[in-house]
Amino acid sequence: MRVAEISNPVSFHTEQWAKQLIERGVEPYVIYVKDWEGKSIVRTPEYNCEQFLLNKPKRTKLITSMIRKGRFRTLIRGMMNKTSLHSQLEFYGPIIRKFLSDNQIDVVHGHYLTEGVLLAHAAKFKPAVIASWGSDLIRGPQKYPYLRPLVKRAIEWADVVHTESEISANIIREIHPIDDDHLFISSWGVDTDFFVREIDAEDFRQKHGIGNQPVIIQFRPLELFYRPEIIIRAFALVLKEIPDAILIVGNDGSQRQQLIKLCKDLGISDNVIFTGYIYEEEMAKAYAVSDVYIQCPTNDGVSISGMQAMSVGIPIVANDVGETRAFVQDGVSGFFVEEPDNPKSYAEKIILLLTDDDLRKKMGTKSREIALRKHNRKLFLDKYIAIFERLKEQYQ
Repeated sequence: MRVAEISNPVSFHTEQWAKQLIERGVEPYVIYVKDWEGKSIVRTPEYNCEQFLLNKPKRTKLITSMIRKGRFRTLIRGMMNKTSLHSQLEFYGPIIRKFLSDNQIDVVHGHYLTEGVLLAHAAKFKPAVIASWGSDLIRGPQKYPYLRPLVKRAIEWADVVHTESEISANIIREIHPIDDDHLFISSWGVDTDFFVREIDAEDFRQKHGIGNQPVIIQFRPLELFYRPEIIIRAFALVLKEIPDAILIVGNDGSQRQQLIKLCKDLGISDNVIFTGYIYEEEMAKAYAVSDVYIQCPTNDGVSISGMQAMSVGIPIVANDVGETRAFVQDGVSGFFVEEPDNPKSYAEKIILLLTDDDLRKKMGTKSREIALRKHNRKLFLDKYIAIFERLKEQYQ
């Protein structure tokens, strides 16, 4: 079976989809645009599958194409909204459709409702499964309100809409009424056999100089949206009570240098480890040496890194936003903070967990149990591929 993954190839999630489809005997094709909304693709992972990256059209070619199709008003509207997304969709659609037909694709799988899903919809190729990532429902229509009708049409057009929780499912239902037969609700889950406490992480400890100190970890991108500054300031407060604690700042992003400077200004640099972007093998080791996971985004879907931490058996300290309740149970597998904009609120919960071994272990055990029951990627993929196979047969 051949599945077209219309999704940003530099995304960790896209990498995982391609990798796991290949492992299950599915032949994926990754399709995207080289320069999407001014964000050039500078790191394209080495996929063991074909990638089809579309070149951004020159303005003259785009205008000529849109005039020929009688879509000049659409073009002007896109320019007025200061985004090329709107105006380029109908240019890319026929190109993608031809590629899908030429390569005998069985199912189209569009990701992210305001990006890859709109490209998939523009191609008008069936059967089609579209996936919401949570943040697309929260951020996209707020930034570009005119995208809402486009998303509505894509939801109406798709054979199946995948979303990660009832929280996001209700938002989708508000955009366009959809019956349960066309809605698949499940978190992506994580590899609960891979992300475990019982792995050999000694080389990670030695590399970063970690002994038996208590370790806090975060793995969200270092971008303003995820508010990493609050995490750094919360950790500085933790050190006043637990001076040997370590903070692992996983992942990378535009705020990295500012955060490094902040650590220096706060005098905590010796206790903070910036890993940069690392792959799953190193990520698993980082989780395995950690005691508490922290996150505090502006809004959120169902966090993959949060589920990875749970799979290892790590309690979570977080703010109650977006779909976080879909994987964190307050007082059971972790804590929601009372003042989400106040670093002190996070510090207090972290200190409580680090100074109460029984509580930390109890919550960690619950985290693992929830991950196995609700966020097991193997079970998720079994259901997803069954959907692909059913649609392939239906359209033959």
